[in-house]
Amino acid sequence: MILVVSCTQHDVESSNHNFDYRSHLYFISNQTLINSLISQNYSNSISKKEISQDILKKINTELGSNLNYPDLVLDLINYDRDKILNISLKQEWLNQKDIDINNLFLNDLQIHDFNYALTNFENTVLKLNLSKEEFEKFNTFANLVKSVNYQYPNLFDLQNTQQARGFWACAGATLALAAATAGLSSCLTVVACVGAFLLHVVAATNFANKCIPKQKDNKTVI
Repeated sequence: MILVVSCTQHDVESSNHNFDYRSHLYFISNQTLINSLISQNYSNSISKKEISQDILKKINTELGSNLNYPDLVLDLINYDRDKILNISLKQEWLNQKDIDINNLFLNDLQIHDFNYALTNFENTVLKLNLSKEEFEKFNTFANLVKSVNYQYPNLFDLQNTQQARGFWACAGATLALAAATAGLSSCLTVVACVGAFLLHVVAATNFANKCIPKQKDNKTVI
């Protein structure tokens, strides 16, 4: 496996915030590994938490890392947008400002498109007086959603009325999951940073993968 990206977060200086998308480029450059994790077939008897634990184990084996997350984090993939955000707020993984910016992103997807939503997100974040740690969280979120959008280019296309009915819940929950997990990465080393990013993006794409087919099969779902 080729590591083509340094730890994005630690390359960002707090005095000069700039969005850095090398983690997203890592995702693109390592599609064989990503697809092997995303496309893994599991028995219906295995819970989503167990699937997440297995994926985490595979990532640790592949990278030689030792990432570990509490069960409550791994359980997030089971919930809808509101519950993900409520749990994250209660656990202080997110604050109200984070949720407001996430809501803005989702609203921009409805009115405009993904590129507009991402650009507006960047501009909004850059206008804030953020610490290095706070900015790192938003930078990770941006990398996550770009990677999910790369994997599922129709997921965030909410402009078409018919499609929006089916994709709204999935897109909103995926954004919430990305925001909730973006601040939980343990990036003490480059390998740990890459591994954490992989875990989060695979979780988000697995979430979308399970959601999209269901929505496509039932276009009347609102």
